[in-house]
Amino acid sequence: MSVHKAALIEVFTLENEFLKMEVLNYGAIIKSLKLELEHEESQELVAGHPEVLLYLEDPWFLGACLGPFAGRIKRKNSPSNTVDFPGNTENIELHGGKQAYSKQFWQLEKIGSGAAPFICLSYCQQVQQERVSNHKALKSGTIKTLLTYSLINNELKISYNSTSTVPQVFNLSNHSYFILDQAQDVSDYLLEINAFHRIQTDHQLLPTGKLLSLKNDAYHFSPPKKINQIELDTPFVLNHTSKLGQRAASVYSEKSKLRMDVYTDQDILVCFTPQEFKGICFETQGYPDAPSHENFKTIVIDKDRPYQQETRYKFEKTAE
Repeated sequence: MSVHKAALIEVFTLENEFLKMEVLNYGAIIKSLKLELEHEESQELVAGHPEVLLYLEDPWFLGACLGPFAGRIKRKNSPSNTVDFPGNTENIELHGGKQAYSKQFWQLEKIGSGAAPFICLSYCQQVQQERVSNHKALKSGTIKTLLTYSLINNELKISYNSTSTVPQVFNLSNHSYFILDQAQDVSDYLLEINAFHRIQTDHQLLPTGKLLSLKNDAYHFSPPKKINQIELDTPFVLNHTSKLGQRAASVYSEKSKLRMDVYTDQDILVCFTPQEFKGICFETQGYPDAPSHENFKTIVIDKDRPYQQETRYKFEKTAE
């Protein structure tokens, strides 16, 4: 079965003067993203598998689109959609569960070359409206998502546009693990996150609903500091509100002199550094497990409320 699916995977290439990118139609995965350097050298910027077959069994969501709900969310009435992970004792979906967008084949809508190359992929999900009361019949519907990757000079722009025929909670993100040098880990990276609060999580990494001040907190990365041995799987509440021009985060390698800046119109940045391999995730999204907490803003998509999101990653090499 995996071999058959692998035969369906297509690889699309985007390239401009600064960046070269490979995208899969499976999971809308960013397989490779390289920054062109001097003397015909380049730096790979994301962790990835050498063979596309490996993505079919990948447990880390490498480079994939996360949806229909990024992160962990309680699904009390949907045991068939739960996903197993260490410590799971409740009906919890991780990054979409069995309906995960990261495990689906996307359709090519349009691809463009030139100075600002782009690719637009689409995925249609058949959904059933969640029951509001025992007296209301369930309605079937469709969520259609258009995902566009664009290379604009030395920036990668990710744009999401989704519509739904029935109301659904919704929350998309990308799960690329960024790397900026040839070191063994990211401990020496200088990290900055524009946040005053983080969301408290329990032993299953589910939000408790409580916001914790970052003042005098080990997870406070403003001003920037080295990651060192801090293990991150942390939802930060960004200081801005839908201000795409304001930098949400940045990471810098003193070894390579490469810097990455993150800009987003989302409220939350989940920063994740796995211990099993090198990389750092910047998952821009809405509030995790929002329906479980009255003080969290829940994103609901329906025919009158489309979903839009934009995140940009800017890469540059600083002076020696």
